[in-house]
Amino acid sequence: SKLDLLRKDKEHWYSHGRDSRKRELYKAEFEVQVKLLARDMQDAKYPVSYGNFTHLNQNGIDLVEMSVDFYHNKYWIGYKDDRKLHNPARGWTYRDMDCS
Repeated sequence: SKLDLLRKDKEHWYSHGRDSRKRELYKAEFEVQVKLLARDMQDAKYPVSYGNFTHLNQNGIDLVEMSVDFYHNKYWIGYKDDRKLHNPARGWTYRDMDCS
């Protein structure tokens, strides 16, 4: 498959976790997922709203951004400029990232 070819090609931008284009792919994926969730919440008359399938409100946008930051930041863990955050007792985890 095309995805397998991308995984084998280590020079392609998709193979580099810190590439901003990869972040944009994550954002597009999470936007669809949150829009589906918002639609289902609206249909179920859930008391909290993320918007609807065609438009996310600020809560929905915030959930997308939080999800993208969390997922994308996993690729930043363990780089040399982040060594001051390293806790050798437990290794590198998402807890070592500054997600503020």
